[in-house]
Amino acid sequence: MRISSIGIFAIASAANLNAYAQETQNEENKNAISIGVEGREITDEDRNPDVNLDAALMHGIKQLKDAYKGRLDGRGIHVGVWDGGQILSTHQALRGRVRVREKDVERNYHATHVAGTIAAASSLGFESSEGMAPGAQLESYDFCPVTTVEKDTPKELIGAVKRNNRLSVTNHSWGIPRKTYTDMTRDFDDAIFNHPQLVSMVAAGNEGGDLRDPAVAKNVITVGAMKDIMVSGKAVNVAKYRSKIEKTGFSNKGPTTDGRIKPDVIANGYNLLSPSSYKAKECSKKFNVEVNKCSNVSLGDKEESECYRILMGTSMATPVMSGLAALLQQIANETRSGRNKTLRAHEMKTVFIHTALSKDNKPTYENGWGAVSAPLAASVVKAWDKDFKPNDSGVVLTRLSVGDKPTSFKVRRHGSDYVRITATWLDKPGNTLINDVDMVLERESDGKQYHPWALNMFNQSATAMRRKNNIDNVERIDVFTNEDMSGSDWNLTFMRTKGSDTIDLSLATSGLELADEP
Repeated sequence: MRISSIGIFAIASAANLNAYAQETQNEENKNAISIGVEGREITDEDRNPDVNLDAALMHGIKQLKDAYKGRLDGRGIHVGVWDGGQILSTHQALRGRVRVREKDVERNYHATHVAGTIAAASSLGFESSEGMAPGAQLESYDFCPVTTVEKDTPKELIGAVKRNNRLSVTNHSWGIPRKTYTDMTRDFDDAIFNHPQLVSMVAAGNEGGDLRDPAVAKNVITVGAMKDIMVSGKAVNVAKYRSKIEKTGFSNKGPTTDGRIKPDVIANGYNLLSPSSYKAKECSKKFNVEVNKCSNVSLGDKEESECYRILMGTSMATPVMSGLAALLQQIANETRSGRNKTLRAHEMKTVFIHTALSKDNKPTYENGWGAVSAPLAASVVKAWDKDFKPNDSGVVLTRLSVGDKPTSFKVRRHGSDYVRITATWLDKPGNTLINDVDMVLERESDGKQYHPWALNMFNQSATAMRRKNNIDNVERIDVFTNEDMSGSDWNLTFMRTKGSDTIDLSLATSGLELADEP
């Protein structure tokens, strides 16, 4: 299939200031492509802007890094960036940490901006442009030629992870304007199912409507964009202001065609300052724009290695989560023992969804499961145990094998804590679930049950309800602090209800302890 339109997900953050930008935007509108060479000039007020820093503050990423006193920066973690061209490897904020894997395409401003949000080092005058994981290594790939993107990209993912077994996060801030389950969706799901070390982050898209492909895939982590949360002009942590968590108007939303909850999470993607490049040439365009001055990009008359620009979009939200994923991979490497210490794709999704916050702690088709809190996510990663043994704080991250017989644990509430239980699994390719697990929390004495949240694709504005969920390969139970969970005779049970495979389940719980403990 020939691709007529691929969107790279950024949009202008202010009025276009250059004639070429307007010309490019007009051409985009003809081709339904959601990005151009737009942006805004960076003023003196932006010399220390709260932009990338905003994202780090809102998700608690800065607080998490500060707690590690410089030891947490993504070092040792390799992140693959698939985009419309090369990352500018000579940029002052990225130099020495980019390996360009495909060298027959031009360097690209969008790819460089995405890479910077993931891993830019702090630069003089632009300290607030530091990426989420400034010590991570970047692998630069592109999806060119655009006519073969559907077949080539999933194959490149597999080849990349085979070539570099340290590649544990991949970023895809692009998509094709269709929400159906296509051959490319299938290939993404297949690649991740068979190579679960691929934690693939995919942008939801910027049209304010249906999700794009491959954001509809079951095994990727789909990221939408959220509005800034500001108090007195300063970015504030989502953990303290969850009532203000809301997607932007441009961010695409679910459901998928089979009713699954997407996006998985939303993240800050509004006005992020990040490294850029002169080149605005993209293989997805029928036209090319080449810029030879930094002043035509964003920032004065600077060398290309000192260029920065401000963009917003789900293109920008996705690398915020990719950068956080790199930090969590570093924590996993340092706290887990044995082989394969990094988080698998379903483990990362479990951690993200388990620590996602929202207004009422219920999922929606607009916001997914909410906005991730980095400190909470790190605490879950550090609570890893190969067995289901919640720690002294009532938290555990583990893996279960669910086969022909149900798996059950006797549990009780940890004090009066809020209870959250999240389970995810990687599913085989298919436009509906091939393997399904039902999770239920039940009191033996009277049969009282708590079921996972589920949404109704035929009434998309309806509030999430507790019931059996046979649509998503994610299940989450929340028991609020004012809800009854008295007694110590509760069973947490997992039962395979569809398929014949033994399912490798990733499980996180908070607010629970084993009932047979003293």
